[in-house]
Amino acid sequence: MKPTLFHRGSVCRFALLFTLSACQLASLSLCHLQAETDAKADEETLHRAGLPTEESSLLALFRKRTPDADSQARIQALIAQLGSDSFAEREEASAELVTYGVAAVGLLHKAAHHADLEIRRRAKDALGLIEQNDLATDVLIAALHVLGRRKPAQLAEVLLDYAPHAVDVDLTEELCLTLASAGADPRLVQALTDKSPIKRAIAGAVLARRGCHKQFSAVRRLLHDADAQVRCRVALALVEARDKAAVPVLIDLLAELPIIEAEHVESMLLQLAGDTAPKGTLDSRSKYRAAWAEWWKQHGDSLDLAKIKLAPNWRGYVLAVCMTTMRGRGVRTNGCLLELDALGRLRWQIKDLSWPVDAQVLDEKRVLVTEYRLCQVTERNHDGDVLRRFNVPDLPLAARRLPNGNTLITTQSRVFEVDRDNKEVLTICTNGLSRFVTACPLPGGEIGICYRNGEFVRLDRNGKMLTSFRVGRLFRPYGMHIQGLPNGNILVPLYYDNKIVEFTKDGREVWSASYPQPMCAQRLPNGRTLVASYGNTYFAELDKNGHEVRRRNCDAPLLNVRGR
Repeated sequence: MKPTLFHRGSVCRFALLFTLSACQLASLSLCHLQAETDAKADEETLHRAGLPTEESSLLALFRKRTPDADSQARIQALIAQLGSDSFAEREEASAELVTYGVAAVGLLHKAAHHADLEIRRRAKDALGLIEQNDLATDVLIAALHVLGRRKPAQLAEVLLDYAPHAVDVDLTEELCLTLASAGADPRLVQALTDKSPIKRAIAGAVLARRGCHKQFSAVRRLLHDADAQVRCRVALALVEARDKAAVPVLIDLLAELPIIEAEHVESMLLQLAGDTAPKGTLDSRSKYRAAWAEWWKQHGDSLDLAKIKLAPNWRGYVLAVCMTTMRGRGVRTNGCLLELDALGRLRWQIKDLSWPVDAQVLDEKRVLVTEYRLCQVTERNHDGDVLRRFNVPDLPLAARRLPNGNTLITTQSRVFEVDRDNKEVLTICTNGLSRFVTACPLPGGEIGICYRNGEFVRLDRNGKMLTSFRVGRLFRPYGMHIQGLPNGNILVPLYYDNKIVEFTKDGREVWSASYPQPMCAQRLPNGRTLVASYGNTYFAELDKNGHEVRRRNCDAPLLNVRGR
């Protein structure tokens, strides 16, 4: 099936300067545009929260959340008093803790997991009162992003002091990335031996990520730290730096860590092992660790980390596009988005969307939503507020934000690309014989399109057809999604054939797995395939042999899912 009409918007061309190639210039331009977009989004987040964006104010924001030594001692004493035998003393401690405000949040979060039930309950009550007027995590992350770009002189000092009081994994990871982007600071080396485990962990991870080879011997000593969380964070960072000394430590951690951290370690090991990965699951920790130890004995010497492309920031989160209500004869009219963590716990949700058929997380603050019934694609925050809107003169089926900041939108009759000013720069129309059902970006700026009749077309960045072949006998009219893989292949869910198939550029089938009525399929960095069926309330991961190795439940019928 060939598209019969396309046009490309006007493109300004500049003479090449010095020895930079056109591709290098394009790459630099795209990076610059993306950096500008990210910077603007972060500052908008701070403005909406009523915060200034000056460096001194943002540093003060984190100082305020970091209790000094005397305050820490008093807060910890009050937390212990929450478990007093005296009701009056418990009430007094609860009231005083609230007066410390955000400075007590970090310690109260830890107390919320205390062994004493009364301490847990009262710590949670105090947190609830303090957090009523506290900033959302995405605001703090935006502040970290701005500080990371500006790199003020006191950045390392302030953030290292704050680190033990960061309240969740996302915030700690962003803090680590911010420090890694900043300049060299001797405080990072000093923190390698700090009494605080999280300071040791962050300092080791930052120095590893920044490639500070002079400090690698000191960083490697943390691979034998008494704290498993320190060993985990440092080992993962050293693997990112292509240091094989960390691999056996990750293998041992499979049996030691809580399941959510163990899954992160497993994901990294699966990326390293590729097709040589041993069989087994985390359901049997000791046996699984032993299998990986044997794998390391066989493959460790020949393993070349420099040749392996890693996705170290994979978090195991899943964005689910759900159908929530019904009208008339079973016609679903509303829907919602849910993002779940690696344990299936709800991170955030947006309710009351009008027949959402696609969504893409853009960053920790924004999500791109395609609403079929309203003929619109919107960029929203996690509260559902519309930050940007694309009105689509046809029923939209999918939307993807591209690396250059443009947005690729698929409708039944057109696939088109719009720039940041909502100007259409590329349009591809059907020839009227069959409708589009989905499209996706491919490596090198190419575009892959599926037609309703089962035809797949690959186009170059100018809309010229490169290849065309049949991938299925028929597709559902909406809600289906394909994935362009880094090697140029495509992963296609075949709803009516009850399977997922990977095709090469020329249409040759190289992998397939049976699965009932799949609507979406995504190849994960660990080599597994994330898949969901229409209307089911669960999604699954399949191994390289097509066997289901993990299943997660959702509270609503699914249309599709996407991991990150």
